[in-house]
Amino acid sequence: LNGKFRELFFPTLFTSIAGNFAVLIDAFFISMFMGSMYLSVVQSVEPFVAFINVVYWLIGLGGSVICTMAKAEFDEERSNAYFTISVIGIIIIGLIITLSTIVFQNQFVDLLCHSAQMRQFVAQYFYYYALGIVFECYMVSLAYFIKTDGFISMQFRAFLICNVVNIIFDVIFMKFLNFGIAGAAMATTVGHLVSAIYITLYF
Repeated sequence: LNGKFRELFFPTLFTSIAGNFAVLIDAFFISMFMGSMYLSVVQSVEPFVAFINVVYWLIGLGGSVICTMAKAEFDEERSNAYFTISVIGIIIIGLIITLSTIVFQNQFVDLLCHSAQMRQFVAQYFYYYALGIVFECYMVSLAYFIKTDGFISMQFRAFLICNVVNIIFDVIFMKFLNFGIAGAAMATTVGHLVSAIYITLYF
């Protein structure tokens, strides 16, 4: 039992750290390449990021728990049904959120940012971050399920790939291509996209 606990605990711990590392990466490179004043852009979008976290926690983590319970009862059909419903559901919800944020971008930015000076930067960051929401939700939710299925190292590698790609493209977009604050969000979206493609190998 202790061995199984350690087997699950450390990858889960590292995954939790990696999953929340993207925002820290963006904040670090924004302060490095643009100045600490622009950190308020990331802070403005943070409540929306937290909302997205809740969405994939509810479906990904919650779905994986009831999926595990069905497995423990040796009900593979019900377990597979929970998995299918959760994955399809998170993709649909992710698409709805992504499309809603694009269509109602101005309303979201007005809600998140009350500074006329920073509004254009918040709008840029928010738009490119929103484009990757469906990939983020899909990737994180699937990561919870594959851990239940025993693919613990693959879960961790997916988050590691996401953050490494994010770091690389932060430098490319912000330093070499001078995309500014939008480059930080683009890098995050590319990281989620690449990681989503990688974790799909699970199927």
